This record gives sequence, C-alpha cells and structure tokens, in this order.
Amino acid sequence: MKTTVILGANGRLGNEALQAFAKTDHKVIAITRNADVRNLPRGVEVRAADILNQTQLIDATKGADIIVNMAHPIYTKWTEQMMLQSKNILAAAKVHKATHLFPGNIYSYGASMPTECTEKTPFKANTKKGMIRQEVEALFAHESAVKTVIIRAGDFYGGTGVGSWFDLVVTKKLHKGIFTYPSAQGIPHAWAYLPDLANTFVKMTEHLDELPNFSQWLFEGHTFTSQQMQEHIEQILGKKLKSSTVPWKLLKCIGLVSPMMREVCEMAYLWKRPHSLNGSKLSALLKGVPNTPPNRAIQKAILQLNQ
Repeated sequence: MKTTVILGANGRLGNEALQAFAKTDHKVIAITRNADVRNLPRGVEVRAADILNQTQLIDATKGADIIVNMAHPIYTKWTEQMMLQSKNILAAAKVHKATHLFPGNIYSYGASMPTECTEKTPFKANTKKGMIRQEVEALFAHESAVKTVIIRAGDFYGGTGVGSWFDLVVTKKLHKGIFTYPSAQGIPHAWAYLPDLANTFVKMTEHLDELPNFSQWLFEGHTFTSQQMQEHIEQILGKKLKSSTVPWKLLKCIGLVSPMMREVCEMAYLWKRPHSLNGSKLSALLKGVPNTPPNRAIQKAILQLNQ
C-alpha cells in the first residue's frame, strides 16, 4: 500500500485530490497548517505543518511514498513564498524518497504561446508570476534526488471550492439572467474540470515506475470560447442569458491601489490570447484520461456552487 500525502488539502484542487485518493487503496494523509480539513473523507489521517517551515514539513510528511503538492500561496505572496515552499517540499520528498506530483499551469508559456500547446512548447514567460513558475519548475527539473511529475492544466472550475473565474465571474450573475465572461467572443480558452484533473493525478500514480526523473504532461480538459460556454449554460438553465464582459480597464485602475487586483490584471493576456492544451501524450500514457462531457461538468459545477 502506498502512502500519499496531500499538501494544501483545503484548496480547490487539493481537496478534490483528497477526495479522489481517499477512494483508492492508498493510505492518505492530509496536511494543513492547523490540521483542520474541510470535507474530510473517512479514514484519512490529518497532520499539521507550516509548509514554510522545513523542519515541520519533513516531520509531517514522514512515511510518504508520494507527495501531492497542491499548496499554493495567494497571488500577492508568490514572490516571497513560492520558491521557499517549493524548496521545502523538495527537501521533504528527498528525505522520505517520495515522488513529487505537482499541478502546473500555463503561465510559463507567456503571451506569445501558440493556439495549441504541447509538451514541447517553449517557456517564454513575460509576467512576474510566469517567471516565478518557470523558476520553480526548473528547480524541480534539476533536483536529481526527487522524481517530479507535473500535470499542466488550464483554468479551474468545478468541485466544492471557490475562488476561480468560474464562480467569481462567469456564474456570479446567473440568478439575474446575466452571463459574464472575461474574454471577447471567439477566443478559445483552456479549462480544467477539477474532479477530472484530480482523478488524473490518481491514475498517474499507477505509472510512476515508467517515468523519468522529471516529466511534464498536459491535461487537455475542455476548451471553450465565450459563446460555447454561454450556450452550455443556457442549455443547462433552459433559458437565454444576457452577455456581459469584464471591465479590464477599470480593474487595471483599481489595481493602482489594490495589490491583489494588480496581480489579477497581470494575467489578463490569458483571456486575449487563443490557446488550448493538447493532452494526447498524457492520454496515451494513462490509456485514457478522465473527461466528463462539458455539459455535464458545467452542470455539476453550477449545482455544487448552489449547495
């Protein structure tokens, strides 16, 4: 039996991963700062540790065969915390000889990314957060004593957590008959339905012995334009919706006095640049990737927000 540790078990993806791994024959340990875990599955052990404290983290991850790294600082803390916590997690994985699983994003591709990204797409980060992620992944790649597997995905939606574009913007005014989307019409945007992504991490653990010391894979998820997302939601709700968009110019003005809004606006290019992820390599490795049909995934995501 493998022992799998979930870091960031209260986060959107972390909690979905916790639910998914708890359904397997893995011994699962959830780690949070205060040992308080939402939606805690039966049989999961809970431990407390501050990820920024290397000694605490090494002690809390004792016995781990796999460390699922779902812990991420908030945007405004990336500069001071992202690299430190990454080094600490690698140190813990090295001590316990554990495999390190990490959810990548598309920030490292930069604003010049192609309309279809693959594992060979070069990193050309042009934002602060993109450069931080690029630096973190380089750290993982160069640590020969720890096997790291990155599964890269688009914007999150679904699951029981909140704090994504889907719940904060897209669906926020549905009760008023308004559909809001951050991009102009006709621009493909990559999305990841979190229950599918979490189950993909579970499937990946069945293939770890086949992998090199460092590998990165793309989770294709769902690619929507604003029209496609709106049509799905209208079909689910059984009514037409008014279309609205995000006032980026206003948000940038707010960003002059709001550090969080400034960080959000730095990534606005993701809603202007058409992009998608080619997940054929990952699908071939896993002999199929969890993929809930878009209509069903969006329906479940909306229902969970209303529970």
